[in-house]
Amino acid sequence: MNDNNGIYFIDEKTREKMRVFDMAGKNIFTSYLTLIMDFSPYISRIVFGKTLKNTDYRIIYVKQGSAVIIFNLVEYELKQGSLVYLNKNSTITTKWVSPDYNPLTVGFDTETIAQKYTDLAFCDSVFIQTSDKDSESIASSFYLLYTFAEKSSRMDAGMEGVLMAMLNIVNNLKNDEIEKFSSTTKIGNRIIKLFMFYLNIEKYPERSVQSYAEKIKVSPDHLSKIVKKETGYSPSYWIDRRTVQITQVMLCENPKMSLDDIAKILHCGSDAQLIKIYKRVTGETPGEYRKKYIPI
Repeated sequence: MNDNNGIYFIDEKTREKMRVFDMAGKNIFTSYLTLIMDFSPYISRIVFGKTLKNTDYRIIYVKQGSAVIIFNLVEYELKQGSLVYLNKNSTITTKWVSPDYNPLTVGFDTETIAQKYTDLAFCDSVFIQTSDKDSESIASSFYLLYTFAEKSSRMDAGMEGVLMAMLNIVNNLKNDEIEKFSSTTKIGNRIIKLFMFYLNIEKYPERSVQSYAEKIKVSPDHLSKIVKKETGYSPSYWIDRRTVQITQVMLCENPKMSLDDIAKILHCGSDAQLIKIYKRVTGETPGEYRKKYIPI
């Protein structure tokens, strides 16, 4: 189960597509679980400066050190105690890491586990700076999971239980953060959740604010006001960001698909309009992104 000779970058089409020598030998890479307990310089060389797309669900906890990483087009400064949850098809760009950076990472492709947490299932990413008490629980869960994974050749009940406990911690911390962040009524909070839910649940989401307002049963103006107040950005910004995320997935999974075809599928009208949206959000063109893509 645990081949300590190498790292296998998980690709849903071709597992073990890229193999890199792993000097640490403390990491587990299988078809059902990715568990990084020692972020060696060899891993850092592969991920640094590249835009990657993970094809599993992923929890990252920073044990020590710091880093600047872009998750799903949003830049975060990670430090000791930072906790990140990433949904499937999330994009990751590592801009900088400290010499002592050591994140504990678990990736799993088990739909039945992930879908039990519907709040998390429809979040593209969650970032939390944990307290000392929560940090201790999270780190202990990683080491317990590693103990189970070393002894088992499949996803057994013990590993599922630990993963469920970890997701429960993430979900509870996320909900605590939402309560702290929300400055409007519970109705306003519900509108935000519904907007993000509908935006993330569709494979190819609609681009008009009105379409989401109709689903939530509020006026477009009211939706825009609540979203802007709660997040600091307009609904159009979040719609554009989601469009770019899906564009990145389609660019990489369908290398021969034209930008014009992608634009039509994503309700952008033309390749010129898609390029405009993409560059406004990321600062680069879809073609530039496609050249530097590596799946993990």
